[in-house]
Amino acid sequence: MSVGMMMVIITRGIDLSLGSTLALAGMVTTKVMIVYPGLPIPLAFLMGIGIGTLCGFIVGAMVSWGSVPPIIASMGMMNAYRGITFLVSDGQWVSAHQMTNPFKAIATGRFLGINNLVLIAVLIFIAAYVFLQHTNPGRRVYAVGSNPEAADVSGIPVKKILCMVYMIMGALSGLCGILWVSKYASAQGNTAAGYEMSVIAACVLGGDHINGDYPECID
Repeated sequence: MSVGMMMVIITRGIDLSLGSTLALAGMVTTKVMIVYPGLPIPLAFLMGIGIGTLCGFIVGAMVSWGSVPPIIASMGMMNAYRGITFLVSDGQWVSAHQMTNPFKAIATGRFLGINNLVLIAVLIFIAAYVFLQHTNPGRRVYAVGSNPEAADVSGIPVKKILCMVYMIMGALSGLCGILWVSKYASAQGNTAAGYEMSVIAACVLGGDHINGDYPECID
């Protein structure tokens, strides 16, 4: 989630809804897996990522086309998504014995001797690096953060870029929702409550510029 938050912060934004998005994606996917225990694990991933992407799109649309300040938009949706999570769960926890073994094995399994969680994290870091450093949309993220007005004049679709980074943030939150529930074998309404600060702190400690000033990256 820090990778997604990094992109949001680069554009001078903030997303406080990530913990609630994580909880909602994890809860909905778990509930579906209980009803349809034979559902392939890849579809569970797609479901969680899809839910997260939709949540991110809503926040991104509010920020880009609705001109709502990021902190206001994301804080409002943070409470909305958390409320929906409690509605979906009916206030009940989903415990380990209700989950299928393949679903719980997502976090405990290994590929080529490497834990799945570590492998997924490494792949996301590599994908984020390639995206930001070697693609036009990635370079435009820096341009929008450094000078939105100049980026707009230069023909960069600022609003689309803003919406895109919030969708990426949502997608990664949805993915983390699946991994979180699998790792702890428990889905709760208050999952990851307050986790936003840990993610933001990781970005700041990693060198992310809160003011979005990255002139060295767009020369």
